[in-house]
Parts: sequence; structure tokens; C-alpha cells
Amino acid sequence: MSDRINQLIGEIREKSMRAKDDLDAEKKRSKELENELTKVKEELNSKNKELSKKEEEINSLKSGTGTVEKSIPVQSGNGLSDEQIDELVKEIDYCIEKLRK
Repeated sequence: MSDRINQLIGEIREKSMRAKDDLDAEKKRSKELENELTKVKEELNSKNKELSKKEEEINSLKSGTGTVEKSIPVQSGNGLSDEQIDELVKEIDYCIEKLRK
């Protein structure tokens, strides 16, 4: 009977050692996953900050463009038609090209 008890105690000891090893492995894996999660969260925060900066820049550009458009004086009745303005622009472009050469 005592041999059977010793055998059972040995089996229990063996199983508890395997359970302890499994627990240690899971703790290690959990720690690795926590570290990875922390890195991913930091990267997400960084990307969110970058996104916020880009959104602010876009809004700034949008409002800046609106301001520029509003600040450009529109002269009506200056006597120039759209075709005349186009001709002047082409002439200016031509002169610039000649100056570059």
C-alpha cells in the first residue's frame, strides 16, 4: 500500500511540476504580449498625434486659402475681358521664356 501511495505522490509531484512549468511559460508569454501591446499603443499615440498635426495643417491651409481668396481684390469694370487677360498672361510667359534664354 505504501508503494502505491509513493507512486501517487510521485505522479502528483510530476503533474504539479509540469503545471508550474506551464504557468511560468504562460507568464513569460503574457509579459511579452504586454510589452508588444505597450509598443503598439505608443505607436498608435504617435500616429494619432501625427494625424492631429496633419488635420490642423489641413484646416490651417483651408482657412488660409479662404483668407487669400477673400483678400484678393476683384476689380470689375477694368475694361479687360477674359480673352485679353489670357493674351497678357501668354505674352508674359513668352517674355519670361525669352529672358531665361
